[in-house]
Amino acid sequence: MTAHGVWYFERKRNPDQFPAPYRRGIWESAWWAISTILSGGCDAKGPIHTGGRIIGALWMLICIVAITYFTAAITTIMTVNQLTSDITGAKDLPGQQVATVKGTTAEKYLREHRVKVSAFDTIDQCFEALDKKDVKAVVYDEPVLLYHVKISGSHDQQVVGRLFERQNYGIGLQEGSPYRKTINATLLKLREDGTLDDLHAKWFGDED
Repeated sequence: MTAHGVWYFERKRNPDQFPAPYRRGIWESAWWAISTILSGGCDAKGPIHTGGRIIGALWMLICIVAITYFTAAITTIMTVNQLTSDITGAKDLPGQQVATVKGTTAEKYLREHRVKVSAFDTIDQCFEALDKKDVKAVVYDEPVLLYHVKISGSHDQQVVGRLFERQNYGIGLQEGSPYRKTINATLLKLREDGTLDDLHAKWFGDED
């Protein structure tokens, strides 16, 4: 449409650049339109008739919008690809190099499921290996992972997938301790009034 419009207005006023014969004129107009979208212009060629210039201006505006949209789309795709991991859960771990802490149930689980394990003394060393890309993921207790990701402020790390194996935390007391009922009642109250949820959000981030 743009090539036809420019040729229509320019074929009489500007025959040197846009010849009157249909095929030659459309070819030159199409070349001008393609050059405009690719490089912003076509050497010294350009419409001089008012109608041709209006169509040319509209075409340039469309080119700017199209290029801006295309650039934004490509940038978004590249960003998403960088942020998206190829590990989304336990099913993706076999055959991958994964870090965890030595002597933990996490290490036992990984070895039992044929995962390549790099066992470290501390969780900080696990994340150092992840930052260096020596391992593909870190597997450990969920609260510890959530806390690290929250305080690190890194947009490249996230906790994904479901719990592999639920294990409850508790407070150890001597048998027959008089504090057991008080502690249990207090924990129940903190759960009911939302305090535990607030603490979870503070230290581990909001729950999805």
